[in-house]
Amino acid sequence: MCASGAVVVVATCPDFGVVKAIPQPLRWTVRTLGLRLARAQSGAVTAAGGVPVPLASLVNDEFRHSPHLMLSDDQFHPSAAGYALAASQLLPALCNALGEWTGEPALSSATATEAGPGNLALRLISRLWRRPYYRSAGADRRICPRLSDSLPRRLDSGPDHTAGDGAEMPEAVIVSTARSPIGRAMKGSLVSIRPDDLAAQMLRAALDKVEGLNPHQIDDLILGCGLPGGEQGFNMARVVAIELGYDFLPGTTVNRYCSSSLQTIRMAFHAIKAGEGDAFISAGVETVSRFIKGSSDSLPDTKNPLFDEAAQRTAAAAEGAERLARSPQRPRAARRLHRDGSDRRERRHPDRDRPRRPGPLGRAQPEPC
Repeated sequence: MCASGAVVVVATCPDFGVVKAIPQPLRWTVRTLGLRLARAQSGAVTAAGGVPVPLASLVNDEFRHSPHLMLSDDQFHPSAAGYALAASQLLPALCNALGEWTGEPALSSATATEAGPGNLALRLISRLWRRPYYRSAGADRRICPRLSDSLPRRLDSGPDHTAGDGAEMPEAVIVSTARSPIGRAMKGSLVSIRPDDLAAQMLRAALDKVEGLNPHQIDDLILGCGLPGGEQGFNMARVVAIELGYDFLPGTTVNRYCSSSLQTIRMAFHAIKAGEGDAFISAGVETVSRFIKGSSDSLPDTKNPLFDEAAQRTAAAAEGAERLARSPQRPRAARRLHRDGSDRRERRHPDRDRPRRPGPLGRAQPEPC
């Protein structure tokens, strides 16, 4: 067509990373392959004499920030507004190629990610981080995703953090919280509630505080659990997502014992800072009262024998401390009724000059009073 004198304008492959209907991690795989295809398309069209238009660079921000407007009801195909936006980017390139463009300078394909080799270091970083980068005004910078405008605050609302190569990193903020009452095991009004049901109630309460949030904009549900077994098993994060009605939402259960829920916050924070997503649910649950139905780390003959010696030392230390606590030889408080009728405590101390006998672990213990 170019050989016959026709002007050929080609829109290259868009950025599939903005389509939240594609679950993770498939979305990032498709996104990487799509951007790779866009670069190949751009090179082939340019070599044939055509004009490539990098849609992934031109319409990415609008589709990412306003998916409810740019995508149709299925949250996969572009809506009428999305197609209109793409056409508004094609028209200037077409008119410019025909020499009829009289507006602002049209964006040339050389300024987009797909068009040329660019800086080798930035291309390698972009490939590792799975994020596109732009080349504008002679400077390289990486474009990171931002939280949807529907949330109360955007991830980049705080001060900018810039890496040594000029890459901008978004800020992560907590927009909503909720928690249940805490109580002793086997007591109270929560003993009959399953852990997944309890977590689903708390997550629903937290999500209801975020007005206008599109659940399809949530990238992942990260749930911490110290003993993820029994009723807390079966990848409880995914179970909770189903209970919320979010069949499309992936979930992962994290085990770091008492720091499990704290670890989920760290993981969500790191993912946002690295540009891997916009919105995450971070949660944690533990219901010891339900361990009667089973738990992890409880089956016999499952511990690694490597730790047998350490377990014996711990048991010996605990037994010695318990025996010492029960021993009548330890200093104790005695109550006396004095002549004035007052009732006050006196503490009897052993003779400090007498030698001490070794304890079960070699530590000195006081002699009997």
